Amino acid sequence: MRDTTRPGPAGPASEAPAPRTQVPPAERPGGEEWVRAFRDGPFSQALSLAIRNSGLTLERLRYRLQRQGVRASTTALSYWQRGENQPERPESLQAVVALEKILGLPSGALLALIGPPRPRGPHLRHSPGSLSTRQVWDHPAAFVAVLAMIDATPLDLHAFVPLSAYHAALVDAERCHAGIVRHRTLRATRDRVRRLVVALHEPELRSSPRVTDTQACRPGRQRFDADSGFMAYELLLDRELRAGQCIRVAHTVRFPPGVRSTVADLRVRTSPPELVQEVVFDPSTLPARVLYFHRAKVSASREETNELYPGVSGVVQHVAASPVPGIHGIRWQWG
Repeated sequence: MRDTTRPGPAGPASEAPAPRTQVPPAERPGGEEWVRAFRDGPFSQALSLAIRNSGLTLERLRYRLQRQGVRASTTALSYWQRGENQPERPESLQAVVALEKILGLPSGALLALIGPPRPRGPHLRHSPGSLSTRQVWDHPAAFVAVLAMIDATPLDLHAFVPLSAYHAALVDAERCHAGIVRHRTLRATRDRVRRLVVALHEPELRSSPRVTDTQACRPGRQRFDADSGFMAYELLLDRELRAGQCIRVAHTVRFPPGVRSTVADLRVRTSPPELVQEVVFDPSTLPARVLYFHRAKVSASREETNELYPGVSGVVQHVAASPVPGIHGIRWQWG
């Protein structure tokens, strides 16, 4: 079904602005249903609940959007709340941001629930287990805000389908997290792709890391929020890609000195056929215990774990074929 965003007929001449009071989610009509919808999604359910709670008709919503210079038809709004399609185009995402304000929702409350773009074209295939931003990030509003600093949205993270992913955390002789090495083989999901948007979260960071050692790309804009520990950056590709074309890119993120973290995780929203995770310890300082862990989503209470053992080189490794989406990580304890 197409993502329709077009102007509808003119609405009433004037209308009082919607109230902007921020009511705690648990106090909204529906109670636990509201909390679950805005925590786990899907986007369609959360949007439907918010519209129902507002008392506004779709025509009134369309009119209020139009007054803010945003075009979205009642047909598109109806499709979105029924889950028949989702907002993906830039003008549709602009409408979602405006809807959050009109419906009195916190910034990013709806945007963070939008799942990966639906596949288009013969080269693409959909991963039915794909997760939304809110299901894999602890503070989705801060995550969305940092992405916006480089003119990106969570959907920009899905400009590619992952074919393989390598993620290595570097730990130095002072037992500090020194950085991350990333290699990825990717297939473009749309035409005219010129950049790869990447995000990371490290709560122990106090100043911005550096992106170095790039291959098949070069560093572009990067933004870091010290309050939340989120960083968003872009890698400018050496060549423009069409839908279905593949590329392998590599880069390193160098952390400032003194990051005392004992966990390295990867938020997997769409599963690659192969995922390799490593922690590279200085051989002179090895941990007492290392665990691999997986959680299905941020809100999941159950966690799967597996003991890992560093080799003589100081490398701990976990390799998974077609891992399920979720939070995949390695944590360690010092003796």
